[in-house]
Amino acid sequence: LHTQKPNRMTLIRIPNKLWLIRGALLINSYIYSKQRLEMSDSVKFVNPEHIYFFSRKYLANRFKSQRFNKIDFYPARPLYPKGGIKRICVAIFFIITVCIYYMSFKELIITPSQLVVVSK
Repeated sequence: LHTQKPNRMTLIRIPNKLWLIRGALLINSYIYSKQRLEMSDSVKFVNPEHIYFFSRKYLANRFKSQRFNKIDFYPARPLYPKGGIKRICVAIFFIITVCIYYMSFKELIITPSQLVVVSK
């Protein structure tokens, strides 16, 4: 990402599933044999549209290398279904995840997506 003028901000919504993928791989390493794991071609929790999954540390370092001086990560608001109990459940889930985010001193983001806000 390159910006031409100072004081510009960029907002990116990215999948936040790296922790789920790593957790599933760790659990599977205890459950399945090494041979079976090597034969498997699927990765749990991966949407085929998402080719790369980057850690927060990696992204922060990449943005710093491009001279972005402020890099923040936030839980992304989920897409709400139309009406009904599902909408209420999703809203409650988001409120809980935001509370967890602040209680962990802005370290733990457990929403399916996260927002990356960078500025120069």
